[in-house]
Amino acid sequence: VAHLSELISEKTGGNPFFMEMFLKSLYEERLIDFDHHAGIWKWDMEEIGVVEATDNVVDFLANHLRKLPENERTILAYAACIGNRFSIGPLSFVSNKSREETAKMLSEACVQGFISPLSDTWKLIGLSEDGGSAAWRFVHDRIQQAAYTLIPSDLRGRTHRRIGEM
Repeated sequence: VAHLSELISEKTGGNPFFMEMFLKSLYEERLIDFDHHAGIWKWDMEEIGVVEATDNVVDFLANHLRKLPENERTILAYAACIGNRFSIGPLSFVSNKSREETAKMLSEACVQGFISPLSDTWKLIGLSEDGGSAAWRFVHDRIQQAAYTLIPSDLRGRTHRRIGEM
């Protein structure tokens, strides 16, 4: 494990957040895998050694976000325009989606660890008026920056203007 940890530290510059995301991506790519039969973790140092780990955390995260379905990428990009913390009302307005659709699109981003709900009120969306105050936050400012880069530069101004019209 020492050699693996040295390699990961080298590739990520020792940034704990970046290390976590890099490890998750190695696991998703099956370059690190748990052998249930043997009860041990397995990996191939040579394969991991050739994996490109960009020096830019935002680029790495943007590439990771691009693996999400298009609707979920788009909703996160709109959320990034609103800010680090965002609520269901403005986000559904900007995206032209219902509160229920918006909350559903945000659920996978929560599972992936990109955003986190600020309370349990999101569970009430569509059931009561309390769901209207549902809010989330990006778990790291670099994720917000990466999500923001997913909006083509020519659409950013229009998106910000739409947010300002609320």
